[in-house]
Amino acid sequence: MIKIFLLVSCLFVTVQAGAKKIKTKESIVALTPETVVRKSLKFYPVVVNAVLDLKASKLKENALRGSFDTKIKGDIDSRFDGYYTGDAYKAQIEKQFPFLNSKLYGGFRDSSGSFPSYEGKFETLSGGESFVGFSFSLLRDSLIDSDRLNVSLASEDIKQSELKLDLVKLKVQTLALTAYWNWVASVGRVRVYQEILDLARVRMKGIKRRIQKGDLAKIYKAENRQYIVKRQAQLEKAKYLLYEATLFLSLFNRNSKGEPVLPMAASAPDLNGIKHPKSKYSNELFERVLTKNLETKVFDSKLNQLDLKLKQSRFQMLPKLDLNFEINEDSGSGAPELAGQEHRFLLKFEFPLENRKARGKRDVVLAETNIYKNKRSLLVDELRRDLNALVLKINTSSTLIDITKEQVELAKKLVAAEQRKFDSGASDLILLNLREELFAESKIKNLQTLLDYFTFSAKLNQMKVELIVD
Repeated sequence: MIKIFLLVSCLFVTVQAGAKKIKTKESIVALTPETVVRKSLKFYPVVVNAVLDLKASKLKENALRGSFDTKIKGDIDSRFDGYYTGDAYKAQIEKQFPFLNSKLYGGFRDSSGSFPSYEGKFETLSGGESFVGFSFSLLRDSLIDSDRLNVSLASEDIKQSELKLDLVKLKVQTLALTAYWNWVASVGRVRVYQEILDLARVRMKGIKRRIQKGDLAKIYKAENRQYIVKRQAQLEKAKYLLYEATLFLSLFNRNSKGEPVLPMAASAPDLNGIKHPKSKYSNELFERVLTKNLETKVFDSKLNQLDLKLKQSRFQMLPKLDLNFEINEDSGSGAPELAGQEHRFLLKFEFPLENRKARGKRDVVLAETNIYKNKRSLLVDELRRDLNALVLKINTSSTLIDITKEQVELAKKLVAAEQRKFDSGASDLILLNLREELFAESKIKNLQTLLDYFTFSAKLNQMKVELIVD
């Protein structure tokens, strides 16, 4: 505990000394909330990770599109023992397309030797056989198959990653602004306690002079010392809280290398005259919030994915009917019946007697769809409630700022009046100390209401999907 106390004291002294040193040359540029947000959105690790997640989603989708890449295929069928001596070779290039699960291919076949009658399709003329073909699905897999489904799901994953990146940025902005205004309030708290401590210390000099003159009893010196010690304790606690706030803000206030930077207390802005406009709840505001809300858009994207899965599961319940059309032509010498061009088509048919797998997938997707719809509905209700409450909090804190500001002005006047009475001997130290503590308390309350206001405003910006900086 002693080490922490010494560390905090050294930090505050260093900051104050640095501030005084710089002020002799030029005024320090105030650290603005926009600057903190800009740095946090660029360097904060959570944002960086969200960017990497988005990149990974795009790479995954690109990999899945590889299912439609052009490929070269080949077969070698060579007999090295037995009655028949036939050897067959085949090479073809193949390209798959998303439309109707179609596939275009073309290639060359060649064979030599003898083949059994049931392998007569391997026989070619001496110059080999060239061929080209096209296949597609008419029922099952026609409009959507597993490859196209995976690509479509990956595209929705990219949308979700983009939405989550924006959502992370909004949350980081809210955290950064909260940390910033907490730091500003902490700086103000230190200044308040330093101010009333300085008042007590200056008064001690006057009390000592009056005691020497015989105007005051010595007990006043001890009493004032008691107030000084109390205010020193308040100041040290405020310094410690400032150090904590500074450390937390440094997570968002980073340099060009992305390293946390401790801001100086002297760079805290002046809060005098700072604006605090009120807000107003309306159905138009809620509709705008709902339209822009990123979490509902994530739900919509997940529902789109489930709709794709449902569509695919229903197509899997259809019979399989695939058509293949091929043209081939032999060249060279050999069996005359192999000469010339040949046209052929192949129709494959499959009718499932049971569809438990496809039906099971369909039923699971329908259940998940209902779950996500209910979650989205609840989210909309919570958004309406939170927006209404947030507008009320903003307006209440805005009113309290004006009230506490007036309290500060009144307390300041009372301190000045009580000080004059004390100097003339018409008041005592207890009442003067009470006036000063009430003055400090009113300033602390004003700082807290300002902190509340800007914290609530940051949360409203998050709901309205408004980033302070691009």
